[in-house]
Amino acid sequence: MDVEAFVAKLIEPTAKSSHAYVDALLADEVPLESVFVDLFVPAARHVGALWMDDRCSFSDVTIALARLQQLLSEHAPAFSPISPEEVGARVLLAPAPGEQHTFGLHVVAEFFRRAEWSVHTQIMNVRGSLTDLVSSERFEMVGFSVSNGDLLDPLRELIAEIRDTTVNPDVVVMVGGSPALDLERVAGEIGASTHAPDAQWAVDYMQRHRDGGFGKRGR
Repeated sequence: MDVEAFVAKLIEPTAKSSHAYVDALLADEVPLESVFVDLFVPAARHVGALWMDDRCSFSDVTIALARLQQLLSEHAPAFSPISPEEVGARVLLAPAPGEQHTFGLHVVAEFFRRAEWSVHTQIMNVRGSLTDLVSSERFEMVGFSVSNGDLLDPLRELIAEIRDTTVNPDVVVMVGGSPALDLERVAGEIGASTHAPDAQWAVDYMQRHRDGGFGKRGR
């Protein structure tokens, strides 16, 4: 999978070639999980990098991310065919305060749905809304996506508020996001329980936590 070539197709005038690229991968029996994690997520990051380096326009970014979201939505039913009646324990996913990159959260959400978790995504990260949610509803995990070191201080404050207001004292607070950040170190500094290298790791961790593999270690 060539991320840069795929991004070039996402920015083309029509969506035909980007869809054909994905269809060809699936026809070659590339797992859908790998398409999500190894193509879609890096592609979203690459689009952001192109924008930051002034190598593409705002219109290009908007088109590419919209097409990525469309591709994810089209293939999600085959990836996580879970009906609402089948979902179990709950997770809350949100971007860090000020975070603009949210595509990765949608991918993580699909992995949790496939594992039969109930997922609430709060893409518009309004601080009061998140604390209201965790104070009135039980979540086994609150997951944040962060791509910029400048956002760590506001995220640290928000995590502290969630710890103080949650109805679940054993809630796991997980961070994920840009590989450019040393998330293993950052997680401890901002009060998170752990960091997630990728979506499947996050699900596996929470499955073990739910099954009692870690004891009561949400904090």
